[in-house]
Amino acid sequence: LISLQGVARGVKSRNMVAHWNVCATDIQCMWRGKAARMEYDTARRQIILIQSAFRMHQRVEEYKQCRSGLISLQGVARGVLARSILAHLNACATDLERMWRGKAARMEYTTARNRVIKVQSAFRMHQCMEEYKKCRSGLISLQGVARGVKSRNMVAHWNACATDLERMWRGKDARMEYETTRRRIILIQSAFRMHQRVEEYKQCRSGLISLQGVARGVQARSILAHLNTFATDIQRMWRGEAARMQYDTARRQIILIQSSFRMHQCMEEYKQCRSGLISLQGVARGVKSRNMVAHWN
Repeated sequence: LISLQGVARGVKSRNMVAHWNVCATDIQCMWRGKAARMEYDTARRQIILIQSAFRMHQRVEEYKQCRSGLISLQGVARGVLARSILAHLNACATDLERMWRGKAARMEYTTARNRVIKVQSAFRMHQCMEEYKKCRSGLISLQGVARGVKSRNMVAHWNACATDLERMWRGKDARMEYETTRRRIILIQSAFRMHQRVEEYKQCRSGLISLQGVARGVQARSILAHLNTFATDIQRMWRGEAARMQYDTARRQIILIQSSFRMHQCMEEYKQCRSGLISLQGVARGVKSRNMVAHWN
């Protein structure tokens, strides 16, 4: 029975160690997946920022090119107009009085046209800037909404992971409490059975003593010659009973020592596994905190 108990407890300990290894492997897989997703999200946010900056730079460059083209066109038009006016003045020098009124009207028209062109260019630039500001504000709002949705999804995933870890830990704690209670019950049962055996031994001993007294009285009154033979038989019986009692007592003490030693071994293994899990949780929380601080920076 002792060998069978040792084998059963060894199988149970190996099954517990295998289960803890599987749990540790699952936690590592979950943490590595979480780290990969966080790296992907960080890279995606950086790419989106780079794309937005590049597109804004393209819009600014297009606006600068359009503005420079309009300024060049204005310069060419003004140069052509000035050259035409100079040629007309040289050709119409003799008809100055007759052409003065026409010239004045044309100069007023040219001045008004130039002012209108400047006003148009300023208004169009203002329209482009307003459209750019609206597009920028819309993109910023869209980025805020996307980041909020992503943050809420991350918080929900973290809550689910924390719930799973709490469930696993509570199950482990309940199993350990059950094992501790079971060992204590076994100790109480062994102590009670030992007490029962001692009481039975005392009753048997008192009965034997009474029987010895009766037998001795009968022997003394009836056959004195057989006293030595009966005394020898009683001594033989008593020594056998004493040897059996000593054997039972030594066996019970050995069983108690074995159970105490195995309980101590199980407690040491539990403490080592618990310290390992606490260290793993500390490492995971440290990595998570550093990633969050890096993300906030």
